Amino acid sequence: MHGGLRGNLSETFKYQLALSLLYKPKLKNQGEFMGTKIGKEKIKREPGYLYYLGKDGYVWAAPMKNNKGGKKKKVGTEKIAREKGFLYYLGKDGYVGKAKMKNA
Repeated sequence: MHGGLRGNLSETFKYQLALSLLYKPKLKNQGEFMGTKIGKEKIKREPGYLYYLGKDGYVWAAPMKNNKGGKKKKVGTEKIAREKGFLYYLGKDGYVGKAKMKNA
């Protein structure tokens, strides 16, 4: 009797697992930005650089530790107005985005 019950639970679990893998609910902004895309200028990334939005509102590229010959340089021509309580970043697609910080 216990073996049959365990077998049914196992089949139910397998069925639920298969459904969860097949019909994953799409999360908001999944595969896109974690926040809101605000930049209109696309910036091409180069390997060995860290990209950030400077205090002046422009996108800058700073060399990483493994990039010995690189120099800090301004890479964007679009000026972004900063708002308090937001994190600004360069997304994978090359556009500037912003995300609300929880504890700011």
